[in-house]
Amino acid sequence: MSLILRHFFCKSPPKTSAKPGRGLLSYPILLILICLFPLSLFSTEPAEIFPATTTTTTVESYRWARRPLLIFAERTEQSQIQRALLKKHTAALAERDVVVLIDADPANQTALRQKYQPKGFEVLLLGKDGLIKTRQSTPVTAEELFRVIDAMPMRAREMKPKEPSS
Repeated sequence: MSLILRHFFCKSPPKTSAKPGRGLLSYPILLILICLFPLSLFSTEPAEIFPATTTTTTVESYRWARRPLLIFAERTEQSQIQRALLKKHTAALAERDVVVLIDADPANQTALRQKYQPKGFEVLLLGKDGLIKTRQSTPVTAEELFRVIDAMPMRAREMKPKEPSS
């Protein structure tokens, strides 16, 4: 790999007004950016689908814009299992306007825990109207989630092809 980088980045620049003998390796910030850019292409977890939750996180800011999926767990491992079931389907989650909010610390009485009062492990899907559409005490597969969402009247309207305006 280093031979490839040397080949492409250590060549002298063409005969211009630039200082002779200075390749791209003499610009460390540029080299770092070039090397790190490909890593951003492989990000599998868009921040808008799995945002970080805090003790003050609420669902009100998502009303009429997103479908919150609340994951309440007693242990981090439980939330990681549910997250793994959904992580492979980020594009489909984004298409359905789903935002996943994870609360894996029952000792920390967050605003979400106070409002929904989960009993152990629970997964709640809220509609864009903020109402609970499904509540389950076992991990939910993406397919199960999509069946519930796709049966919603608002989702049916979203899936209709838009008619061209005259």
